[in-house]
Amino acid sequence: NESMRNTFDSIDLDASGYLDEEEINLAVRKIRPEITDKQIEQMLISAKNFDKNSDGLVTFDEFKDLMH
Repeated sequence: NESMRNTFDSIDLDASGYLDEEEINLAVRKIRPEITDKQIEQMLISAKNFDKNSDGLVTFDEFKDLMH
């Protein structure tokens, strides 16, 4: 859980406590530079399924669910 928290915090560039689309986009592109815009778009659509409160942001708890 600590490792997952560290990963979340490293993606949460503004230390807001949640991840927005831009932070997710930057993190994925850092891990997979060859990813296409279409693949990013599809991934963000999938991530919305884990956005329990539909605010367009990913909290740490939502991130944990997304990663499992």
